[in-house]
Amino acid sequence: MYTLDQLHAFVSVCECGSISAAARKLGKAQSGVSLSIANLEIELNQTLFDRSQNAVTLTGNGKALLPMAQGLLKELRYFEQKAEALGKGEEDRLVIALEDTLWDDDLMVVLTGLSQRFPHTNIELLLAHTAEIVPLLERGEIHIGLMYERHLPTVLSAKILGQQRFVTVASPAHPLSSLSEAAPAELARYHQITHKNADTPVISPQHWQVNSYYVMMDLVHHGVGWATLPEHLLADEHFPVELTRLNTTRTLSPPPFNIALVTALNHQAGRVTEYLAEGLAEIFGKR
Repeated sequence: MYTLDQLHAFVSVCECGSISAAARKLGKAQSGVSLSIANLEIELNQTLFDRSQNAVTLTGNGKALLPMAQGLLKELRYFEQKAEALGKGEEDRLVIALEDTLWDDDLMVVLTGLSQRFPHTNIELLLAHTAEIVPLLERGEIHIGLMYERHLPTVLSAKILGQQRFVTVASPAHPLSSLSEAAPAELARYHQITHKNADTPVISPQHWQVNSYYVMMDLVHHGVGWATLPEHLLADEHFPVELTRLNTTRTLSPPPFNIALVTALNHQAGRVTEYLAEGLAEIFGKR
């Protein structure tokens, strides 16, 4: 039966272009590399190299087997790296559900860092409303929920990361933007745009519901109506729209919501969960 050392010798000679270069790369004697290849040919009952000339030349069968040998060694490296990661306490798989209003560039920075530091942890991301995340946590279908504390049952414990603030806005060209104060009677004269899953009070009989805050921003930007939006979205560099914050005569925006990181009861937190929790606490703690 062929060995891994023989496969390494075969692939190294092909990639380095000569037996001597492969020997230097592998830290072995040239004679040892030659012997490994000869033994591999015996085990496979195939001639891998044409030895009629001084140069190392693959035979047709050698060319056919090279990609498979490279694939086997690549899988072996992944196997060894995966085993090492698991040995360090890194989770094999992490399913994360995010309240969709919390997605922004800062969160992307944390997730990018996670992917680079823990390349062997498979991540599944779900965007959902907080009320949809709770039952997923309770059933153990997800490991981590990034959500609002107000929807959290007592059976689940949460780490409070920061707060989400909301503001009422309109397009700069909208009539409401010219008012020093926007009374409820004034707001009721124009279309109100709300998020389908939010708890924003409905003031206007002319009412649109949308399930995306970014779509809401675009509608407000084009003067369709006014809306209550998460404050941090107004600074989103990927959606550069100019909106005017309205000075309302009563609290129309909901109070700030506590942002919570919640783990399922059956989840054994490892290094990846700890890294994620630290990164999220840093970005949301500044809001």
